Amino acid sequence: MSIQRTSVVNSVGPTSGDFLGNFLDPRDDPSNYPSGLTVVTLTALDNTFTSFSFLVDAGLTNTVLATALASISTGNQVLADVDWPQPVIGTDQDGNTIYAPAFCYSLWLNGTT
Repeated sequence: MSIQRTSVVNSVGPTSGDFLGNFLDPRDDPSNYPSGLTVVTLTALDNTFTSFSFLVDAGLTNTVLATALASISTGNQVLADVDWPQPVIGTDQDGNTIYAPAFCYSLWLNGTT
């Protein structure tokens, strides 16, 4: 489910093996791992999520990256359209919940903080 929350951008950058390793089965072939994606870390002002990392779809990378960097540079907040709660894809053999990556679909820069 997608929600919109006024948020602070904590960081933005490329995905890494460490980030992706939290969501991918280690038995998967590394060639199946997404590469070249952007991840943006956000904190919602209403504490819906705190310092949570969202993947950015490859087609939206340029606009989300530019908006996130502008937010960090100016200190302005953003309105973020994100997957929340984080999608559940199943449970492991111990009964622990397995989550899919959550995505950020868009960011809009607020004019004031």
